[in-house]
Amino acid sequence: MHANITKLPYTWTVCSDVVNSKWTDRPSTMFPIYKRLIASGLQIYLYSGDVDANVPVTSTRYSLDAMNLNVITRWHAWRGNDSQEIAGYKVVYEGITFVTVKGAGQQVPQLKPRNALTLLNMFIANKK
Repeated sequence: MHANITKLPYTWTVCSDVVNSKWTDRPSTMFPIYKRLIASGLQIYLYSGDVDANVPVTSTRYSLDAMNLNVITRWHAWRGNDSQEIAGYKVVYEGITFVTVKGAGQQVPQLKPRNALTLLNMFIANKK
């Protein structure tokens, strides 16, 4: 429920230009934070829809490559639990697994819920 209990002069939206224009403490990139998390021993699991125009897969792959992490498992297809159809692609770096979802944009769980659940299960099971 998006009740306007604070009496804001605008309505709630998924992507608010009002909020985005005033949000000044956000980092321009998460990669320095990722490096610190990896150094602390955490495994990062990134996913992206392959039709996301705002954060394209190619941009994320380029940025990950620029981090100069060791590649553990090269770029390869992954499949959903109940299908032989390719659900997307993934690459495993030292500390980061990056997974794409075919046919999804920014909102993978909304657009591809079965594949999103498979991703979550793969992460929990630490499947690389």
